[in-house]
Amino acid sequence: MNLQISIDLSLKYWTDSWKDQSIVCEWHRSEVNEDLLRHEKLLDTGRIFVPLCGKSVDLKYLAEKGHEVVGLEFSEKACDNFFQENGLQFTKTKLADFAFFQYEAKELKITIFQGDMFDANKSLLGSFDAIWDRGSFVAINESDRPKYAKILGNVLKATGKVLLNSFTYDNREYGGHPRTADKETIEKVFGVRFKVTLIDSYDSLKPIYKARGITKRVACNYILTMQ
Repeated sequence: MNLQISIDLSLKYWTDSWKDQSIVCEWHRSEVNEDLLRHEKLLDTGRIFVPLCGKSVDLKYLAEKGHEVVGLEFSEKACDNFFQENGLQFTKTKLADFAFFQYEAKELKITIFQGDMFDANKSLLGSFDAIWDRGSFVAINESDRPKYAKILGNVLKATGKVLLNSFTYDNREYGGHPRTADKETIEKVFGVRFKVTLIDSYDSLKPIYKARGITKRVACNYILTMQ
């Protein structure tokens, strides 16, 4: 087996990856995420949070559908690129009470907070009708998962839903990122406050993952509701 050393996904790692564009090649898509398109009808209309959003075109898509969209991203380059590449005029403000910059589109209801996800709270973000986790949970370090789940639980309205996109594979074959997270893992992390429901799964073993020694990789989508 091709056992890999697990990567510590530090903030410096993400910043450097955006600078050398390596993260863009693997994570960023130029089209709207197909899992979002397939399941967006399950999300409540209104205010949607997209944690660790990068420069995802999903933000613009959701805003054009009438949602108020709030992203959170650590990389300043990713935030700048989102607005520039989508031709959106914006303001950028250093917040006085939080260690964040706030980007705000002028034409659409899109706000991105640029800073450390784990410094965010409800006072900064507000509350949400839905959360679109586009591979965010599997992107962070496993040790950070409980903190991440707590933040999502604090900002989601009691009637809200989380659409969570995850992946499973044998971590004896590969220990890098995105991390593997099966239903049992997700229930262990989120189960105190959320009911976890698997809504679909499909084969997602692409050449880039075969090259890392992975022999089976399954994408899974879950709906999380408050309980």
